[in-house]
Amino acid sequence: MSTESTSIAASTAGESAASVDSTVEQTSTETTGAAGTDSSVLATPDAAAVPAAPTYTPNYKYKAALQEKELDPFWHPLVKDSDSEKRVKELFTKVDAFDFIKQKKEDTEKNLQSLAQDYQQVNSTVQKFNSSIQSGDLSSAFRLAGITKEQIFKWTQQQLQLMEMPAEQRQQYERFEQTQLQKSQLEEKVSYLQQQWEQQAVQSRAMQLDVSLSKPDVSRFAEAWDSNSGQAGAFRQFVIEEAKKVYYDTQQDLSPDQAIAMVMQRFGKFLNVGDTTMQAPQAHSMQAQQAKPVIPNVTGKASSPIKKVPKSLDDLRRLAKEMS
Repeated sequence: MSTESTSIAASTAGESAASVDSTVEQTSTETTGAAGTDSSVLATPDAAAVPAAPTYTPNYKYKAALQEKELDPFWHPLVKDSDSEKRVKELFTKVDAFDFIKQKKEDTEKNLQSLAQDYQQVNSTVQKFNSSIQSGDLSSAFRLAGITKEQIFKWTQQQLQLMEMPAEQRQQYERFEQTQLQKSQLEEKVSYLQQQWEQQAVQSRAMQLDVSLSKPDVSRFAEAWDSNSGQAGAFRQFVIEEAKKVYYDTQQDLSPDQAIAMVMQRFGKFLNVGDTTMQAPQAHSMQAQQAKPVIPNVTGKASSPIKKVPKSLDDLRRLAKEMS
């Protein structure tokens, strides 16, 4: 009896232990699954918070050799991202700069070659002249110097008359020659100073023009003008040409601000850059009131002048006169 009781107790204990192990294993599995679910749920907001990469748009324009250029379509496949774009632009900038410097070098060499030939010719003539003077061959010396016989006879006659003059009169003549020499030297200095002043004036006016063109409203207008013309610096050059034209016609020297204002007011209607009349700098010396524009009488005309598109600078000037 005691043996059977012992067996039953042992069997019951084994079944209880197995039940406990199964319960623990199931609980562990549920806990692990719950933990994995929580981890995935927590990871989802972090992944959604990462911003999308911006879309890359290639820019094929670059500046080289003082000009704005654009990559040839043949090289467009090389530009795939911002880094490759930077590398390709650096390469072509160096290539274009090399061509620019090469052309300048060739032009300089041609000028130096021409100057060298002129120097050799003048130096040879001077050497022959000095050799003729040293050997007493005055005929050759006069010929090399371009002095004619008539000039020699006239000079000889003057010298003979000078020798026959009284001492006081001869001194007056010598002082006159000295004065003429000083006058010639002074004229050379004045001419040199005039050239220096003109160069400084041109440089100063160019700096003033650059400052005026850097103003925001003028800069926007200039960019639109250059974009329409397809050439960098076209607006700047046109302002200079118009200022020269005004000076030749009226002898009025416009300041950079005045010249820019004149161009913007006359041709701003052809560019879509806002109210150019209000944006243009005021020209202080141009105070005259402009006449109000009058709608032209187009009765009987086959085409409307509004649809006429200017194709050159002359067309712009003609349209400006018609609409003023």
